[in-house]
Amino acid sequence: MSARPTPSTHPLPGDGPTPWPVFSVAERGDDIVAETPVPVPDHLPREILGWATTAALLWPLALMPLLSQLLGAGHVPWWWALPCVLLVFLAAVVTEITYDAAHRIYGQRATALRIAEVPALAGCAAAGVGTSALLLGPWPPADGAPFDVVLGALPGALGALCLLLAGVSALRARRRLRYVRTRQRTIRALREWGRSEPGVLTAVEFHREWSGGNPRFAATVEVAGAQPSRTIRAHLVTTPDQVPRLGSAVLVTTDPSDPAVVLVDLPAEPPPRFEADGGRYRQPSN
Repeated sequence: MSARPTPSTHPLPGDGPTPWPVFSVAERGDDIVAETPVPVPDHLPREILGWATTAALLWPLALMPLLSQLLGAGHVPWWWALPCVLLVFLAAVVTEITYDAAHRIYGQRATALRIAEVPALAGCAAAGVGTSALLLGPWPPADGAPFDVVLGALPGALGALCLLLAGVSALRARRRLRYVRTRQRTIRALREWGRSEPGVLTAVEFHREWSGGNPRFAATVEVAGAQPSRTIRAHLVTTPDQVPRLGSAVLVTTDPSDPAVVLVDLPAEPPPRFEADGGRYRQPSN
């Protein structure tokens, strides 16, 4: 087994789980799994469960009074609108914190998004069903105009849809978590047992695509000295200020038993070289 150069460890911006840039041969875009500093847990940690539970409670507290007032239920005074708007903002912030925690712990944006969706959708479902209960009262409803009955049942129907979507997101999150755990174990096994070879970055193609505000690229790597010659196509996500230049040295780590399982890194030595003009890779605000 060849001696292994040390992977690069640039300072980590934002809330990402690993130093930028992140190469992936197996995934692209939001599906890219970035190596986390510590092994991912087998179960959802308390941090995520705590923030998710808080978000699921805040959404109905914020939305039910607003929906009731908007639909003319008269169960809450109009001045409740201001604290409810603040609660909506707080619920959104807590949902974002849930996402940030999941992204940091599991290393994949798609998984973090699915996890954060579940409490938000479940909270909206509770708000819709609760609002319909306030509007309609005991079932069957008292005599009233059919329009009033339909209007009162509308939030509950939307709540049922949100509950269905929450279940779908939970199933998708569970499936993604299984994949992420397997992928993180594979990355760690490659670090320990993989065969390392030097390579050169021969192409970096930018198609104006971003993931979480970070530019995405299609990269081509030539494995140095490989006989026969070997070319690796990888997807790359990085910050605008850390786009590797053409000709940069890379480290290619391969599973000896399966050459298709590949890990690409920027080595610490020689120091990585980045594009001078990172502004052109920034995501437009509009």
